[in-house]
Amino acid sequence: MTENCPEAGIEQAARVVALTEDGRALVEAVGSSCGRCHEAGGCGKANLTRMFASVRRFPVKNPALAKPGDEVIIILPTGILFRQSVLAYLWPLAALLLGALAGKFLANDAGALAGGALAFGAALWLMPKLWARYLANPAFEPKIEKIVVRSGDKSCDWT
Repeated sequence: MTENCPEAGIEQAARVVALTEDGRALVEAVGSSCGRCHEAGGCGKANLTRMFASVRRFPVKNPALAKPGDEVIIILPTGILFRQSVLAYLWPLAALLLGALAGKFLANDAGALAGGALAFGAALWLMPKLWARYLANPAFEPKIEKIVVRSGDKSCDWT
């Protein structure tokens, strides 16, 4: 990876709100990720977000040394959303189905019901442990890719 070439991933505009003691930046998202809300055919996700969601702030790595008030581009590593959705949705669903199949094989319909419920409960019990291990991996942590507008500066770099 060269210094002039940005990493592959999902980009999101954000504003730095504060700095944490460990050197991370606390940011809040600005606008939508697709940037097409005002165009015909845009998804309108930002409008729904404004109506139903409160402002979310989250810590990110700060290799660009952004300061509070700076507008930045945050990058999420490629594949992170897929991995998170597999962990959140596919893991419990697979456990439910496999537990139901095993229960059906062992004890007909009642066994399917009990096996599915037991396996699904076990998957939900294990999920916080898997999330903690997953979130501890620094490769999956979002980071500031670049500073677009410095606080107090009228010039910007949207390239």
